[in-house]
Amino acid sequence: SYPQHTDGTGAGAGTIVFRSTYGTADANFHWYEWGVFNGLSGGRMLNRKQEDLGSKTSASTWTFSVSLSLA
Repeated sequence: SYPQHTDGTGAGAGTIVFRSTYGTADANFHWYEWGVFNGLSGGRMLNRKQEDLGSKTSASTWTFSVSLSLA
């Protein structure tokens, strides 16, 4: 069901949302950056950001969403 996008003009137009869920066995480390790629492995990077999101542990499930506005 992702990515999702909106079409049209005006407020909220040209927006695409990417979402990924990381279960208790996935991505258990400190998150210092994230990126959006066009494939599960390799591919081209659409967007990247360096930011400290904290540490994910096996005690939690994280859902990560990115909204991009297309102009």
